[in-house]
Amino acid sequence: MVEKKEAIEFVSGKGEIPGDFSNMDMNFNLKLGSYVNLCLPSNYQTLEKQFDLPGLRKRGIAPIVYYTAIQNTPQKVSFGHPVYVKNKVRLCRNVMEYPAVNAQEPGKRVERLMFDLSTESSAHQNTGGAEKLGLSEEIGEIRPVGKIHIYQIFTKPLALAHERRVTEVPEELRSLKEHSLPGPFPSIEGLEKFPENFQKEQELSPFFSVWGMSNTDINQHVNMVEYIDGFQEHFTRLLFHAKKPISTHFIHEAQIIFRKPFFPGQRYAIQGKIGFDGEQSVLLAGYYLADDGGNLDPNPFNFTRMNGSFCLE
Repeated sequence: MVEKKEAIEFVSGKGEIPGDFSNMDMNFNLKLGSYVNLCLPSNYQTLEKQFDLPGLRKRGIAPIVYYTAIQNTPQKVSFGHPVYVKNKVRLCRNVMEYPAVNAQEPGKRVERLMFDLSTESSAHQNTGGAEKLGLSEEIGEIRPVGKIHIYQIFTKPLALAHERRVTEVPEELRSLKEHSLPGPFPSIEGLEKFPENFQKEQELSPFFSVWGMSNTDINQHVNMVEYIDGFQEHFTRLLFHAKKPISTHFIHEAQIIFRKPFFPGQRYAIQGKIGFDGEQSVLLAGYYLADDGGNLDPNPFNFTRMNGSFCLE
């Protein structure tokens, strides 16, 4: 009699990633986009020790990021020393029943198979300062820096639109226990409501540009960090327009929905609004497909809610 192996509840690991020059700003704080570079490689290194992820890709299946939540701390990181990461990965399924909108839009059932990834980061405190260009004579104590939480939905990126969704657990992952992910799934509708008590500033005209090949990755579309960086840049544009200080502003929380991918050659626009409550700030913004006449698709392909404050010296 063959003994049945017990399913693996989740996969966890830890690692050290170099405090890279490009991951820090001039105050030695980690940039929001750097959390993606800290999270995904360490999680996949952990997974690949037990599962054949390259086998998935060879069959045209890939987990694609749909939702990301980042918590960042204004913690000066020591340049040239490691950032320490602890990660955890679960295999999850979410099932949502959406009611009918009208006779033309009947109700539907949506099933999603996904990786639920989370990473906590810590790093040595920087003791060098700007006058030494970040180099520390002494290594500071290790302190928590931030967290990132990602939902990656399994899909077939190169398949026809109606054939892309993957709901059956791939054979490469069948020894990993499947967890139910109950409750409302993250959505643009859940992020786009302007918070109470915040004074809304006048909106700017959309900012237009075109995606190029340098914005893409091997998943055959624009890389997620491009959106995160672009949203931060738009936050800065709106702060400037509102005559708020740029150098003391820090984005400490971001939630991003990656609803649809962009491809090179597509024209796009970022449109959003900003508001303030004392020293607190909020950005609600989306990436929209734009035609040659400057008309925008009514629904954003990607959307963010970013929270910041004027907390830096």
